[in-house]
Amino acid sequence: MQTRNFDTLFFDLDGTLLDSIDLIGRSVNYVCDQLGKPRQSQEQLKCFVGPPLVEGLGRYLELDRAGAEQAVLTYREYYLPRQLEIDLYPGTRETLERLRAAGFRMALTSAKIQYSVIETVTHLGIADYFEYLGGIHSSDYPAPAGEPTLTSKSAVIGRAIDVLGGRDAIGRTVVIGDRYNDFDGATAQNLPAIGVSWGAGSASEFPGCPFVNTWDELCTVLGA
Repeated sequence: MQTRNFDTLFFDLDGTLLDSIDLIGRSVNYVCDQLGKPRQSQEQLKCFVGPPLVEGLGRYLELDRAGAEQAVLTYREYYLPRQLEIDLYPGTRETLERLRAAGFRMALTSAKIQYSVIETVTHLGIADYFEYLGGIHSSDYPAPAGEPTLTSKSAVIGRAIDVLGGRDAIGRTVVIGDRYNDFDGATAQNLPAIGVSWGAGSASEFPGCPFVNTWDELCTVLGA
């Protein structure tokens, strides 16, 4: 694989740094139980990792907008009290330290609610690696005062660009994630992407992009 060098790294959280797929799946099936819908299989549950909850629950549980918004509240009844049980993928902390030591700037660009992003990475002790802890907002978890309301991966990436000083300041930047919405968000912001294999996605979701199997392989692609 050809080595590529970047200046700034925008990381996804769930399925990339955070081993949260099991809890996401249990939370979705809790919603199914509450709605009287059939539980999702392990393969089906992977579809819910990545996109904003209201989008994923609406699409894959066949709910209208109002139903999907209510399903999000039900999901959070199960997920939020348990979110601090989640751990990082093995090697994540060491890789973040390696990347920081190599001089990369880093930000989190997640499609989960920003409140949850901040609480989780603070609990895990990795918040200080990132210059921006980005996530989406909702009516029950609104944007902080004076901040724009973000509702998509692309918007979170765009906000990260602004917070880090604009495109000239961030230099060569890449989005790193495990699902199609990471690729789509990067493309919408005219940025390249790198996919990781240990999350819920596949190489087909990152057309024309590097798709790595280990942290060491990622570091090689980044030139770290």
